[in-house]
Amino acid sequence: MNNRMENIKKIEMTLFGKYHNSSMDATFNYMNNYLEEKYFGDKGLEWNTAKAIEEFNEINEAVEQLQQEIDTKSVLQESVHHVIEEIGDWLLATSSMIGYPEYDIRLYNMFIKEIKDIITHINDSLLVSFGSDVITVDSVLESNKFKLEEYSSAYKTYEELQSDNILTNDPLVRIIRMLHTKKEIKSPNKKDKIIKEIRRMRFAIIENKKWGV
Repeated sequence: MNNRMENIKKIEMTLFGKYHNSSMDATFNYMNNYLEEKYFGDKGLEWNTAKAIEEFNEINEAVEQLQQEIDTKSVLQESVHHVIEEIGDWLLATSSMIGYPEYDIRLYNMFIKEIKDIITHINDSLLVSFGSDVITVDSVLESNKFKLEEYSSAYKTYEELQSDNILTNDPLVRIIRMLHTKKEIKSPNKKDKIIKEIRRMRFAIIENKKWGV
């Protein structure tokens, strides 16, 4: 597989005509390498393609909701952020997909055309309300950074769960132990479900802090 960071930059350049500040590369590479080993690396082209399609469909669902708010002049910041987050998720998934030489170039080109149109439409629609473009390479970068941190933290919590450390300082380990039996925690079939639960809980904690809750 090709370097994910180079693939991310390729997609950023195609969508926005520029890519994120290179000062972030070291952080991205560290998290990407960790996730390559723990999450993406063993999945293969078929899985990564399906993931990219799934994220693309979720972009369209988020855009549909935002468009309804635009039409009724009742735009929520959360809905704008949702679209940005879904574009960031798609970008990460697609950066994995195009790392395989045999990836579907027609599918990739369709993604790019549709998402460029979405970005242009939303930025034009919200320019007056927000005073500047809302979907930018920087806003997607922040979403990607947050997502990679979310994944990395979730995997480290999951690894701590597997260690059976009863003296852990990770509160999410304690919560998962309250919600699942040891058999469930150890089951490979439950791994993705438990990691997703950890990610969602960590996301809620971080967002609550932002809102002063």
